[in-house]
Amino acid sequence: MRTEVFIGLDISKPRLDVFNLATGEVLEFGNTASGIQAFVKYAKKAKPTLLMCESTGGLEQALLLGCSKAKLPLAVVNPRRVRDFSRRTGPEGEQAPRGGMAREADRL
Repeated sequence: MRTEVFIGLDISKPRLDVFNLATGEVLEFGNTASGIQAFVKYAKKAKPTLLMCESTGGLEQALLLGCSKAKLPLAVVNPRRVRDFSRRTGPEGEQAPRGGMAREADRL
Protein backbone atom coordinates (compact mmCIF):
# COMPACT_ATOMS: atom_id res chain seq x y z
CA MET A 1 0.00 0.00 0.00
CA ARG A 2 1.28 3.46 -0.91
CA THR A 3 2.11 5.80 1.93
CA GLU A 4 2.17 8.87 -0.31
CA VAL A 5 -1.08 10.18 -1.77
CA PHE A 6 -1.08 12.10 -5.06
CA ILE A 7 -4.34 13.48 -6.39
CA GLY A 8 -4.83 14.92 -9.87
CA LEU A 9 -7.72 17.23 -10.73
CA ASP A 10 -9.15 18.21 -14.09
CA ILE A 11 -11.13 21.41 -13.69
CA SER A 12 -13.96 22.51 -15.95
CA LYS A 13 -16.68 25.09 -15.48
CA PRO A 14 -19.26 22.60 -14.16
CA ARG A 15 -17.07 20.14 -12.23
CA LEU A 16 -13.83 18.87 -10.72
CA ASP A 17 -12.78 15.44 -11.99
CA VAL A 18 -10.52 13.80 -9.42
CA PHE A 19 -8.12 10.83 -9.54
CA ASN A 20 -6.43 9.50 -6.41
CA LEU A 21 -3.30 7.65 -7.53
CA ALA A 22 -2.91 5.81 -4.20
CA THR A 23 -6.39 4.29 -4.17
CA GLY A 24 -7.36 4.40 -7.86
CA GLU A 25 -10.54 6.31 -6.95
CA VAL A 26 -12.12 8.37 -9.71
CA LEU A 27 -14.46 10.99 -8.30
CA GLU A 28 -16.44 14.00 -9.46
CA PHE A 29 -17.35 17.14 -7.51
CA GLY A 30 -19.26 20.20 -8.66
CA ASN A 31 -17.16 23.29 -9.35
CA THR A 32 -19.34 25.22 -6.91
CA ALA A 33 -18.83 26.39 -3.35
CA SER A 34 -20.50 23.25 -1.98
CA GLY A 35 -18.63 20.97 -4.42
CA ILE A 36 -15.28 22.49 -3.50
CA GLN A 37 -16.16 22.18 0.19
CA ALA A 38 -16.97 18.48 -0.36
CA PHE A 39 -13.68 17.97 -2.23
CA VAL A 40 -11.71 19.70 0.55
CA LYS A 41 -13.37 17.40 3.10
CA TYR A 42 -12.42 14.36 0.96
CA ALA A 43 -8.86 15.61 0.46
CA LYS A 44 -8.32 16.27 4.17
CA LYS A 45 -9.31 12.66 4.91
CA ALA A 46 -6.98 11.40 2.16
CA LYS A 47 -4.05 13.40 3.62
CA PRO A 48 -2.45 14.10 0.24
CA THR A 49 1.25 14.52 -0.31
CA LEU A 50 0.33 16.75 -3.26
CA LEU A 51 -2.75 17.81 -5.19
CA MET A 52 -2.16 18.93 -8.78
CA CYS A 53 -4.32 20.71 -11.34
CA GLU A 54 -3.79 22.63 -14.54
CA SER A 55 -4.08 26.37 -14.80
CA THR A 56 -7.48 26.85 -16.46
CA GLY A 57 -7.75 30.58 -17.03
CA GLY A 58 -9.30 31.28 -13.65
CA LEU A 59 -11.58 28.26 -13.15
CA GLU A 60 -9.10 26.94 -10.58
CA GLN A 61 -9.21 30.05 -8.36
CA ALA A 62 -12.02 28.96 -6.01
CA LEU A 63 -10.36 25.55 -5.59
CA LEU A 64 -7.01 27.21 -4.89
CA LEU A 65 -8.60 29.40 -2.21
CA GLY A 66 -10.43 26.45 -0.61
CA CYS A 67 -7.28 24.31 -0.52
CA SER A 68 -5.21 27.19 0.80
CA LYS A 69 -7.64 27.84 3.66
CA ALA A 70 -7.58 24.10 4.50
CA LYS A 71 -3.76 24.06 4.27
CA LEU A 72 -3.82 21.42 1.52
CA PRO A 73 -0.77 21.22 -0.79
CA LEU A 74 -2.06 22.23 -4.24
CA ALA A 75 0.20 22.79 -7.24
CA VAL A 76 -1.25 24.64 -10.23
CA VAL A 77 0.79 23.72 -13.29
CA ASN A 78 1.03 24.80 -16.90
CA PRO A 79 -1.28 22.61 -19.07
CA ARG A 80 1.49 22.11 -21.60
CA ARG A 81 3.63 20.44 -18.95
CA VAL A 82 0.89 17.89 -18.27
CA ARG A 83 0.33 17.18 -21.99
CA ASP A 84 4.07 16.74 -22.55
CA PHE A 85 4.35 14.40 -19.57
CA SER A 86 1.34 12.38 -20.77
CA ARG A 87 2.89 11.97 -24.22
CA ARG A 88 6.08 10.63 -22.65
CA THR A 89 4.32 8.18 -20.34
CA GLY A 90 1.71 6.83 -22.76
CA PRO A 91 -2.08 6.66 -22.84
CA GLU A 92 -4.05 7.24 -19.65
CA GLY A 93 -7.42 5.66 -20.45
CA GLU A 94 -10.28 6.53 -18.13
CA GLN A 95 -8.21 8.79 -15.89
CA ALA A 96 -7.13 11.28 -18.60
CA PRO A 97 -5.96 13.97 -17.86
CA ARG A 98 -6.37 13.88 -14.08
CA GLY A 99 -4.44 10.59 -13.93
CA GLY A 100 -1.53 12.19 -15.76
CA MET A 101 -1.44 14.98 -13.21
CA ALA A 102 -1.49 12.52 -10.31
CA ARG A 103 1.35 10.51 -11.89
CA GLU A 104 3.34 13.67 -12.60
CA ALA A 105 2.87 14.82 -9.01
CA ASP A 106 4.25 11.46 -7.91
CA ARG A 107 7.39 12.03 -9.98
CA LEU A 108 8.09 15.59 -8.80
